[in-house]
Amino acid sequence: MGGSVVSIDSCGFGDDGSGIYATTSWTNWSNASIDLCAHLPYFGTETWVPGGDFGCRGWTNDSSEVDQQIGKTINVPNGTYNVSVGFRSGGDYYGDVQNPETWKY
Repeated sequence: MGGSVVSIDSCGFGDDGSGIYATTSWTNWSNASIDLCAHLPYFGTETWVPGGDFGCRGWTNDSSEVDQQIGKTINVPNGTYNVSVGFRSGGDYYGDVQNPETWKY
């Protein structure tokens, strides 16, 4: 990333009644162009839930955001999940940060 420094502080879930969505907070110390992305692995695994790709937020060089939605709202089967968030910058993908809590849906 050419000396860029990005910190993903936390990630989590929200439920808007039509499905669940991923949230995250981050600090972009160098204002690099980044695109935050989220997916939904089963709790305690690296295996993605079918349909568990939230997608990406869209490119930004904002210095920080708190509890921002990442990508789209999705519907998934009942289960216990973690949210995993990473980011793209300069043609590479960095991450993933998993939330410390679980979501039972």
